[in-house]
Amino acid sequence: MVKNKNLFLSILLCGVLVACALQSRKDQDSLRAFFEQKEFKRALEYLEASSLKEDETNKLLYLMELGNLLYYQKKYSQAANVFVKANQLVDKLYTKSVKEALVSSVLNDNSKSFYGSIFERSQLYFMQALSFYQLAEQGFYFKKVIKDGGKSEQQVKLSQNEIKRNKDRVRSTLIAWDSFFQEISRMRGVKTFLKYDLLAKQFAGLLHEALNTKRDNEIAFQLYKDALRILEEIGPTYSIYNQEYKKYNQQLKDFYNGEISKSNVKAKLHTDEYQRSKSHLHFKILSLAKKYRRNEYTRLLRQLNPSKKVLSHLKTSKNSNVIIHVEKGMISKLRGKDFSYNLRSAISKIEDPNKRALINGIGIPVLTYFAMGPLGLGFVSRHDNVTVYSHHGAGELMTKEVGIEFELPYAEASQVKSSGEIQILKDKKVFKSKESSILSSLSDVSFINAQEVISNSFVSRATRVGIKYALAIAAAYTTYTQVKESSGEIFAKPAALAQFLVSQKGIKETEKADTRHWTTLANLHLSAEFNLPKGSYQARYIETSLKEGKKVITREVHLGALEVTSDKSIFSYRTF
Repeated sequence: MVKNKNLFLSILLCGVLVACALQSRKDQDSLRAFFEQKEFKRALEYLEASSLKEDETNKLLYLMELGNLLYYQKKYSQAANVFVKANQLVDKLYTKSVKEALVSSVLNDNSKSFYGSIFERSQLYFMQALSFYQLAEQGFYFKKVIKDGGKSEQQVKLSQNEIKRNKDRVRSTLIAWDSFFQEISRMRGVKTFLKYDLLAKQFAGLLHEALNTKRDNEIAFQLYKDALRILEEIGPTYSIYNQEYKKYNQQLKDFYNGEISKSNVKAKLHTDEYQRSKSHLHFKILSLAKKYRRNEYTRLLRQLNPSKKVLSHLKTSKNSNVIIHVEKGMISKLRGKDFSYNLRSAISKIEDPNKRALINGIGIPVLTYFAMGPLGLGFVSRHDNVTVYSHHGAGELMTKEVGIEFELPYAEASQVKSSGEIQILKDKKVFKSKESSILSSLSDVSFINAQEVISNSFVSRATRVGIKYALAIAAAYTTYTQVKESSGEIFAKPAALAQFLVSQKGIKETEKADTRHWTTLANLHLSAEFNLPKGSYQARYIETSLKEGKKVITREVHLGALEVTSDKSIFSYRTF
């Protein structure tokens, strides 16, 4: 009776764990679906009633998603305040353990506070700076008021001093953004490609250009030089820039670990998008040098050796006053992916003398036979870097190792391999058109982050899960022998199997991959620049392909209106 009661409690506990884990994943999926359909208000209502808000360990993730939902409803003042609060929370989490926060992707667990990955924390600064900038450009904010017994929002115009103050907040956010990456670079023992952020350098450069003082433009010049260096070294780790990105990732990792020389990091088959982004940065660097660093211009021309198209553009183009920024698509979903380990390796890692005595008392061969026989587990084998998990058949040799499966977080690299064209329309006719360049792919960044998590945490995670399985199998075997002695084989096998299945379910649910992530981020960040007279225009994004030698539009998205003044401005849009 006592055993049955314990079994019931174990099943009940597993049910609670399953419900919590499934609810968190369900909430992220639902939020993402509303967002992708541009149902921002419904998404906000869902977020407010979700586990992301209710669970204190998800507080940072809740603020990230809340800030995005406010931003895309053009409530820039509220969004900025939320992103500030989120960054303050990150600082607070850092005080617990700076190093733990920096490598949180490795240490993350569903039961621990969500720290976000390095690139997600970087995106907080991006969205905070953009919110302050859009607020200054918009010139007003929304204020909640109570009128006729109900709540409503009214627009409150910003004074010139308030507009200036918000532009100053853009600068202070960019300084904090840079300090964030400097802190990561100073941390010893943190090996990651993500301490370099291609989007951070480029978009910070665009914001400094939009602020348009001499000092801001000189800062932008240096940021674009940094971005070019990052593009050349880290860019080929992205699928959008390199057809052999997986090989390059491994080679670059080996170089960072001192296993190969830099000359052996050569798995590069650059895409057209890489060349376009490189030319874009060449133009940005040279055009700013031409205006603000004349003494460096000739040297940079020789050093960069830009394409004929860039040289022609430098000679003929006027200074742009409009920067079109497009956030396209949705970042790849972070999901759990199964990996395998073997029982023998897990047993060898047991340090507790009492637990080791239990295992040794039964014997590894006996446990192996028991796991593959009465319990019906499979076996695992490794071939180079490939893990194969198989279920055994009758009469199969017992020399194989018992296989144990567990989850780690995984994200797909970007499936979009090309950018499109941005058109400016005047009176419903195309006024100007330019190919966009890709500033970054957050799906590719998420893929890299997931690969680093797998690489850095596989052994420790597999060992922890393996030990739990080894002890669960040992406990089931003890039950098997006891029941067999008292009631016979016919009752022993079901009793042992039932006990093991309850343990297995508990292990699987408590060891689920932490797939919490900022799911409403975009995949691609695109940019194009124009010189436009004052006036009202419409922006359109198109994708084309050649059919029978003719350019045919395959996708067309109307981005929205833009009102051009004499000042340099960034117009930012989101498309799905």
